[in-house]
Amino acid sequence: MNATTKQENTLTDREQSAITILEEIANDANSLRGALMDMEFEGTSVSTKALPLFRVFAEKIGWMAEQGIKRAGGIGLIVGDAEDWLLSPAARGAMRAAENEHATQAEEA
Repeated sequence: MNATTKQENTLTDREQSAITILEEIANDANSLRGALMDMEFEGTSVSTKALPLFRVFAEKIGWMAEQGIKRAGGIGLIVGDAEDWLLSPAARGAMRAAENEHATQAEEA
C-alpha cells in the first residue's frame, strides 16, 4: 500500500523522500512481523523465547515508521494505529467487544 497518495505535487523533495523511506520501513517491519508470527506458531527451531521478542521489535518499528509517514504528510496506512500494530488479535477483539458493550450500556441508559 502506498502512503504517498497526498497530492504529491505539494510535497517537497525532502518530505517525499522521508515518506518513501518510512513506507519501506513500515512495509518491511510488517513483512518481518508476519514471518516471525508464522515461525512462532509453526514451532520453528529458533528459540521460542526469542521469536516473540523479534515480533515485538518488528511491531514497534513498523508502528513508529507509520507514525513518521503520517507526520511527514503521507495519508495511507500500512497496518493502522498503535492498537493494530501492538496488540494481538485476541486483545484487539476483547477490547472492541468491551467498547461495544460499553456503547450498548450507554445507549440503554
